[in-house]
Amino acid sequence: MAAPVGRERPAAVLDAEVDRTLASHGGLVLVAGEAGIGKSTLVSAAVARARADGAEVAVGTCWDRDDAPGHWPWVQVVRSLARSVPSERWERAQAEAGAEVAALLGTGAAELGEGDELTLHDSVSTLLVAVAREQPLVVVLEDLHWAD
Repeated sequence: MAAPVGRERPAAVLDAEVDRTLASHGGLVLVAGEAGIGKSTLVSAAVARARADGAEVAVGTCWDRDDAPGHWPWVQVVRSLARSVPSERWERAQAEAGAEVAALLGTGAAELGEGDELTLHDSVSTLLVAVAREQPLVVVLEDLHWAD
Protein backbone atom coordinates (compact mmCIF):
# COMPACT_ATOMS: atom_id res chain seq x y z
CA MET A 1 0.00 0.00 0.00
CA ALA A 2 1.38 3.40 -0.95
CA ALA A 3 2.03 5.94 1.78
CA PRO A 4 -0.23 8.97 1.92
CA VAL A 5 1.26 11.93 0.05
CA GLY A 6 3.85 13.67 2.19
CA ARG A 7 4.02 10.79 4.69
CA GLU A 8 6.62 8.62 2.98
CA ARG A 9 9.19 9.02 5.77
CA PRO A 10 6.86 8.09 8.67
CA ALA A 11 5.47 5.20 6.59
CA ALA A 12 9.03 3.95 6.00
CA VAL A 13 9.72 4.07 9.76
CA LEU A 14 6.60 2.00 10.45
CA ASP A 15 7.50 -0.44 7.66
CA ALA A 16 10.95 -0.90 9.20
CA GLU A 17 9.40 -1.62 12.60
CA VAL A 18 7.00 -4.14 11.06
CA ASP A 19 10.02 -5.82 9.44
CA ARG A 20 11.81 -5.94 12.83
CA THR A 21 8.73 -7.43 14.47
CA LEU A 22 8.33 -10.07 11.79
CA ALA A 23 12.03 -10.94 12.17
CA SER A 24 11.43 -11.58 15.90
CA HIS A 25 12.77 -8.38 17.37
CA GLY A 26 10.32 -6.26 19.33
CA GLY A 27 10.15 -2.52 19.41
CA LEU A 28 8.00 0.47 20.21
CA VAL A 29 6.80 3.22 17.91
CA LEU A 30 4.93 6.31 19.04
CA VAL A 31 2.98 8.00 16.26
CA ALA A 32 2.23 11.55 17.35
CA GLY A 33 0.97 14.71 15.71
CA GLU A 34 -1.89 17.09 15.31
CA ALA A 35 -5.41 15.80 14.79
CA GLY A 36 -6.24 15.04 11.18
CA ILE A 37 -2.71 14.66 9.78
CA GLY A 38 -3.08 10.98 8.93
CA LYS A 39 -1.79 9.09 11.98
CA SER A 40 -4.58 6.51 11.88
CA THR A 41 -4.10 6.04 8.13
CA LEU A 42 -0.38 5.39 8.63
CA VAL A 43 -0.99 2.94 11.43
CA SER A 44 -3.79 1.17 9.52
CA ALA A 45 -1.46 0.62 6.57
CA ALA A 46 1.24 -0.80 8.86
CA VAL A 47 -1.32 -3.08 10.57
CA ALA A 48 -2.59 -4.34 7.22
CA ARG A 49 0.95 -5.12 6.13
CA ALA A 50 1.77 -6.87 9.41
CA ARG A 51 -1.36 -9.02 9.13
CA ALA A 52 -0.66 -9.83 5.47
CA ASP A 53 2.85 -10.93 6.44
CA GLY A 54 1.60 -13.25 9.20
CA ALA A 55 1.58 -11.19 12.38
CA GLU A 56 -1.12 -11.39 15.01
CA VAL A 57 -2.55 -7.89 15.60
CA ALA A 58 -4.45 -6.66 18.64
CA VAL A 59 -5.86 -3.15 19.00
CA GLY A 60 -7.04 -1.21 22.03
CA THR A 61 -8.46 2.30 22.08
CA CYS A 62 -8.32 4.81 24.93
CA TRP A 63 -11.46 6.82 25.66
CA ASP A 64 -11.85 10.51 26.41
CA ARG A 65 -14.35 9.79 29.20
CA ASP A 66 -14.17 9.83 32.95
CA ASP A 67 -16.27 6.66 33.14
CA ALA A 68 -13.99 4.55 30.93
CA PRO A 69 -13.43 1.14 32.53
CA GLY A 70 -10.09 0.57 34.23
CA HIS A 71 -7.37 -0.72 31.93
CA TRP A 72 -9.80 -0.44 29.02
CA PRO A 73 -7.29 -0.43 26.13
CA TRP A 74 -5.61 -3.53 27.57
CA VAL A 75 -8.95 -5.27 28.09
CA GLN A 76 -9.61 -4.72 24.38
CA VAL A 77 -6.14 -6.02 23.41
CA VAL A 78 -6.52 -9.15 25.52
CA ARG A 79 -10.10 -9.76 24.30
CA SER A 80 -8.91 -9.42 20.72
CA LEU A 81 -6.20 -12.00 21.32
CA ALA A 82 -8.63 -14.34 23.08
CA ARG A 83 -10.83 -14.27 19.96
CA SER A 84 -8.10 -14.57 17.34
CA VAL A 85 -5.38 -16.80 18.79
CA PRO A 86 -6.09 -20.53 18.29
CA SER A 87 -7.61 -21.95 21.46
CA GLU A 88 -4.81 -24.36 22.37
CA ARG A 89 -2.20 -21.62 22.01
CA TRP A 90 -4.41 -19.14 23.91
CA GLU A 91 -4.88 -21.57 26.79
CA ARG A 92 -1.11 -22.09 27.07
CA ALA A 93 -0.46 -18.35 27.03
CA GLN A 94 -3.20 -17.63 29.55
CA ALA A 95 -1.97 -20.38 31.88
CA GLU A 96 1.52 -18.90 31.75
CA ALA A 97 0.21 -15.39 32.41
CA GLY A 98 -1.89 -16.31 35.44
CA ALA A 99 -5.34 -15.67 36.85
CA GLU A 100 -5.05 -11.89 36.55
CA VAL A 101 -5.73 -12.07 32.80
CA ALA A 102 -8.99 -13.91 33.45
CA ALA A 103 -9.86 -11.36 36.14
CA LEU A 104 -9.11 -8.52 33.70
CA LEU A 105 -11.52 -10.10 31.23
CA GLY A 106 -14.09 -10.81 33.93
CA THR A 107 -13.97 -14.54 33.20
CA GLY A 108 -12.10 -15.77 36.26
CA ALA A 109 -13.08 -16.39 39.84
CA ALA A 110 -10.52 -13.87 41.12
CA GLU A 111 -11.11 -10.13 41.14
CA LEU A 112 -8.49 -7.44 40.91
CA GLY A 113 -7.83 -5.55 44.10
CA GLU A 114 -6.29 -2.14 44.71
CA GLY A 115 -2.75 -3.45 45.22
CA ASP A 116 -2.73 -5.75 42.20
CA GLU A 117 -1.58 -3.26 39.54
CA LEU A 118 2.00 -4.53 39.28
CA THR A 119 0.85 -8.15 39.19
CA LEU A 120 -1.70 -7.31 36.50
CA HIS A 121 0.87 -5.47 34.37
CA ASP A 122 3.28 -8.38 34.71
CA SER A 123 0.53 -10.86 33.81
CA VAL A 124 -0.45 -8.97 30.65
CA SER A 125 3.22 -8.63 29.65
CA THR A 126 3.72 -12.36 30.19
CA LEU A 127 0.63 -13.08 28.08
CA LEU A 128 1.89 -10.89 25.21
CA VAL A 129 5.31 -12.57 25.27
CA ALA A 130 3.73 -16.03 25.35
CA VAL A 131 1.52 -15.22 22.35
CA ALA A 132 4.44 -13.67 20.45
CA ARG A 133 6.64 -16.73 20.97
CA GLU A 134 4.79 -18.63 18.26
CA GLN A 135 3.73 -15.79 15.96
CA PRO A 136 4.87 -12.18 15.61
CA LEU A 137 2.57 -9.84 17.55
CA VAL A 138 1.72 -6.21 16.88
CA VAL A 139 -0.16 -4.30 19.57
CA VAL A 140 -1.70 -0.95 18.70
CA LEU A 141 -2.98 1.45 21.34
CA GLU A 142 -5.04 4.20 19.71
CA ASP A 143 -5.56 7.64 21.26
CA LEU A 144 -3.05 6.98 24.01
CA HIS A 145 -3.19 10.64 25.02
CA TRP A 146 -6.60 9.91 26.58
CA ALA A 147 -5.23 7.22 28.92
CA ASP A 148 -5.07 8.20 32.59
